[in-house]
Amino acid sequence: VRTPRSGVTLNHRVALHLTVGLDPHDPALTSPRAKAEPALNEWLTGILPPPDTVACTVTVTDPLDASQVTKTVTQHDLGLLPIDLLYILDPDDTRAGRALDDLIEAHVISTLTLRPNAELAITYRDRIPAITGHVPFFELSALIRALRSMLLRSRPLRATDMAMSQESNEEADVDVALAPERITLVRDRLAGHLADLTTFHAALQARLDAEQTAQIVTEIDQTIEDFTGLMIALGAFAGLDTGTTTVFADRRRIFAAMLDLLQASVERWNGRLGEFDQAITDYNAAPTASDEQKFLALQMAERLVSTERTDPLPALPDAFRDDLVNTKRAALAAQRDSFVALRTAAATLSGLHNSIGAATAVIATLDPAEVKLAEHTKQIVVLAQDMARRAAPLIADITARLARVQSQLDAADAEASGKKKAEILTGTAKLLLGENFQIIPDFRLPAMQADEWGNAWGPGPTADQAMLDYLQTDLGRRFPVDDWFAGVARVREKMHDLETAGHLAAAFTGAEMPLQPLQFPYRPDTPWLGLEFPGTTPGGAPFQIDEDKLLYTAHFADGFDKNQRQAGLLLDEWTEVIPSRTEDTGLAFHYDRPNSEPPQTMLLALPPKYTGGWRWQDLVDTVHETMDLAKKRAIEPDHIDTLAYARFLPALISAVTLHPITASLNFAFNNNLASVLAEAEGDN
Repeated sequence: VRTPRSGVTLNHRVALHLTVGLDPHDPALTSPRAKAEPALNEWLTGILPPPDTVACTVTVTDPLDASQVTKTVTQHDLGLLPIDLLYILDPDDTRAGRALDDLIEAHVISTLTLRPNAELAITYRDRIPAITGHVPFFELSALIRALRSMLLRSRPLRATDMAMSQESNEEADVDVALAPERITLVRDRLAGHLADLTTFHAALQARLDAEQTAQIVTEIDQTIEDFTGLMIALGAFAGLDTGTTTVFADRRRIFAAMLDLLQASVERWNGRLGEFDQAITDYNAAPTASDEQKFLALQMAERLVSTERTDPLPALPDAFRDDLVNTKRAALAAQRDSFVALRTAAATLSGLHNSIGAATAVIATLDPAEVKLAEHTKQIVVLAQDMARRAAPLIADITARLARVQSQLDAADAEASGKKKAEILTGTAKLLLGENFQIIPDFRLPAMQADEWGNAWGPGPTADQAMLDYLQTDLGRRFPVDDWFAGVARVREKMHDLETAGHLAAAFTGAEMPLQPLQFPYRPDTPWLGLEFPGTTPGGAPFQIDEDKLLYTAHFADGFDKNQRQAGLLLDEWTEVIPSRTEDTGLAFHYDRPNSEPPQTMLLALPPKYTGGWRWQDLVDTVHETMDLAKKRAIEPDHIDTLAYARFLPALISAVTLHPITASLNFAFNNNLASVLAEAEGDN
């Protein structure tokens, strides 16, 4: 019995309109993502802070002396365009966070002269006073979160989205296009990286297969640089294992282990030199000892600084002493000093390894304890093997992916329908750059629809605002669209994201995202229905809304031109109804058809108050009261003969009225009880 309300349907659609026709060959579009989607990248450029103000600090510590150097790394330094931040600065994705860490670490290592064991600590939150208008990556992530939710969870705009539902048809979405160059340029970039990776892997694997250990070790620093450079370049493409943290960590570990080897050798040699000096001191303190005793003491001291015995011995013990002090002790001290200097000056993994290896032959004549370099050599080879192992599946993955990409490009070339071609190319872009990559085709409005839009927009660079006159002039709402937006953002998640993005963009850069309202069908004399509308027309007649409306609200990057192609994202849509002033209601009965028969009783319900209409609760109360009275009237003598209530029978139950305005069984009134009681009171 609850009749649904009828009324005028308002379809709300909120969109973002982007620039159409940008050239993906633009040299400024250095990122594969920007080449695939230059329009979104350009729009984000005006929303996000300048790349040279988005920065973090990296503190580089040398474990040898705990000295520190602080370097500032900006978004510009990393070569990240605004659209890259949309995907790499995802606060909810730890993998994206590691990718940013890898970019920063690789940049610092490549631009500073660092020892391989240097420790890097990245600080994303701190302010950098030296950068005017600095925005930390951490703070920017709040804006990126809102933009990701708003942009990546929306679908590309279609011509039918810009028309009313009853006017939409599939033919309007036929003229859709997506320039193949936006895909082929990305494919070619990936193919170039594949060629470089294949060349790298072939050369490295050949050395590993030939067990050219010396060459592998000598080239390990360049190998690491080439490999990490390739991984960073491939990081923009989806689903590839391109992390560089482990490579730098392994290099740091091996280098630190060889420095420990140097330190252990220096400490051992310092101990031997100390023991040797004590032996010489003891020798000099016993001038009266026999020559045999002196030679024996010097031979014992010789073992501390040399593995080679002097034979034949000099004629005099003092001559033997002088030779040990000036030659053999000096050689061990020189080797110790060279290791001390090497530990401080070593700048590359291969340089440190080969310097230690070059000293091995000399060390063998000075110290019986072996400098065990073989394990470190093995670790360097293992590091090279790991890079080769990672490169091989990457090559296979990219090769297979490029084959699928080419297959889809061929299918797109063979497709005559622009709409289907765009769908194929959209899938191809996601194959290259990830399932969540947003690529937006463009389309042309049908002629009649374009004319309608042209009329609604008006001749100026911004939409005609005349339909807001009632709200602004009569109701005094200075910013009615903002009022509407603020209200809707409280109950619509994506509208809240749009609001948040606008507030944060204004805070970071002062950028604004004004919304332009339009209403279709276009009626010059109809006010905007997003908020309050007048109850009467200027002539005093009731204001009637006699047709459904499309309330289209959008942010336009370049305004609207009906002669140009369109592109953008449908951010949100919903429907609401302005209810009719009156409703025709009806009541349906359900009955058991096989046993149906005419009703023997009908209940006539009248409203208790003359208000011109029924209240639902009045009808419910009437039914409940009728059922209660029916139960009372259903009592028969047999039911109460055995009870004390039997003395009150016979009895009648009937409705009564206070005033005699209708038929009733008010016995007191019929018997003129009031007059009888009054006379009795007068007699008394």
